[in-house]
Amino acid sequence: MIILGVVQISGIGLPSAVAPTAQAGTTRLSVFALGTVYGVAGVCTGPILGSILTVAAVGSNAVYGGMLLSVYALGMAAPLFILALVWDKLGISGRRWLRPRPLRLGTWSNSWLMIISGVISIGIGVLLLVSDGTAGLGGVLTVQEQFTTESLVTGAAAGIPNLMVAGAATLALAVGVGLYFKNRHAEPAKDRTPDDAQ
Repeated sequence: MIILGVVQISGIGLPSAVAPTAQAGTTRLSVFALGTVYGVAGVCTGPILGSILTVAAVGSNAVYGGMLLSVYALGMAAPLFILALVWDKLGISGRRWLRPRPLRLGTWSNSWLMIISGVISIGIGVLLLVSDGTAGLGGVLTVQEQFTTESLVTGAAAGIPNLMVAGAATLALAVGVGLYFKNRHAEPAKDRTPDDAQ
């Protein structure tokens, strides 16, 4: 983390996986690889994925394990999927805050976003070193308060049938896929010129 922060602040250009002449969009393989790394390498989500994979692999109910994996995958992918749907419509890639003007000092040049993110990365790296990977940090709640809160949430969620959760996840997935294909069909019509219509 500290090395990454120093690289960000220094303004060293990291090699891009996408060719400079590449058009908008990526290959299916690159999206799959990104999703795999995102799902497996997540520090916060890794233990949850390990638990779900354990339940799916050795649990007595394969359907229940499959439902857990589906809900996990939907929860990881839904925010990115929604962002991908609205990115072009909102014109986010052309926003000034996303491509700020560079800061120049002599031969050194960098953007404020990279400087801020580099400082944050260095700070997180130092925090991880000082606190043994956050294991030495105290929590906002005491252990007893955490247990009480977890018991309340578990008790409230126990009344929700698994089929209802699976149905809601399936419905959300169907709506997302429907919006995706609707946008795909609308793009060719939008690209037509008035001469094409005649």
